[in-house]
Amino acid sequence: MNGSFGSGKSTLAKALVAADQRWRIFDPEYVGFMLAPQFPECEIADFQDLRSWRRLVPIVAHELAEETGQPLLIVQTVLNQRYWREIADSIRGQGYSLHHVLLDVHPDALDERITADRDLPAAAEWRRQHIPAFADARREWLASAADLVIDTTSISAPQAGGQLADALASWTASTPAAAPILTDAHCMVVLRGHRAEDIPAIVEQCHDRAMLEYARIPRPYNLEHAHQLLDLARSSWAQPCAVSPRFWAITTRCEEGEYAFAGTIDYRPTGHGTAEVGYGLHPAFRGAGLMSIALGLVLDHAFEHDGQHLMAWQAAVGNLASAKTAWRNGFRFEGRVRGLCLCPDGGFSDGWIATLHRDDPRTPTRPWSETIDVLGAADLR
Repeated sequence: MNGSFGSGKSTLAKALVAADQRWRIFDPEYVGFMLAPQFPECEIADFQDLRSWRRLVPIVAHELAEETGQPLLIVQTVLNQRYWREIADSIRGQGYSLHHVLLDVHPDALDERITADRDLPAAAEWRRQHIPAFADARREWLASAADLVIDTTSISAPQAGGQLADALASWTASTPAAAPILTDAHCMVVLRGHRAEDIPAIVEQCHDRAMLEYARIPRPYNLEHAHQLLDLARSSWAQPCAVSPRFWAITTRCEEGEYAFAGTIDYRPTGHGTAEVGYGLHPAFRGAGLMSIALGLVLDHAFEHDGQHLMAWQAAVGNLASAKTAWRNGFRFEGRVRGLCLCPDGGFSDGWIATLHRDDPRTPTRPWSETIDVLGAADLR
């Protein structure tokens, strides 16, 4: 919820939460209050100028949503378009839906409200100085960037609240169930639902030699196959049943602070408390341990929130990269099965199987190399 100081953001947010306690207010100013004293050597006129503030706000928002399970009303005046884009892109990059609401008010009415405010009289002059900045931002980008503009100049707080409540009901009703967002403690990996912008990277990944050697994917893999994957992933979350596959896009933070598509992970339940996990990384992101983190997040979700009690893993004999990931997460090697895996030519090859029970420790078991008799298996010690 954006808008000038004195436009009624806090009042409206409190009224909405009082009427519908599913929502939780998040005020990013408190992130600024925490940061500002940490830079005593800097004269900080506005904590929004701190890059650390713009990076921390999406992280704190995610932690609040994850901890409470509630949707957030983020109340903050942001007049700098670049700053807004940084924050919005980062929040959306974590897989959240973000709706930008602008509370508009005529400058004359705004000046009257600032004068009448008895809660923060010391801030009155500072707020007046920002009226022209708000007017410029509104004209240049704010109004066009907002999903909803509420003119509070001449309407009551209940009327404005009604407009916002109607918009929220519309937005939530039109949004089907989606993949739950999963992230590690350091936000190195974020699992979210697949998006259309992931398609080029998905196709590129599925042309990689390692994927072609071991994965059960169409050959040649094209755009239509990627669209089919997205359709399956979305429909499985939107209309779930006991045996619907659970798909996530694996994303990781880049140097620019945004999250890039790095691969896909899924598991396919049998409907009886067991499931089989599968995963693959884009070649540009291999070797950094991302898949081990992603698999740990998915196992947490499957065992703690989805009622699964046993997860199975299988791979063609020789797929050591996949085996290492399962081994690091505590899977127990069960053996080699003849003809387990379908080959690109229509034949079958031998495969490995491992399992993990929800009560098993998530630490490597005895060295798999004692069981897997293949060159290079010593890497699993």
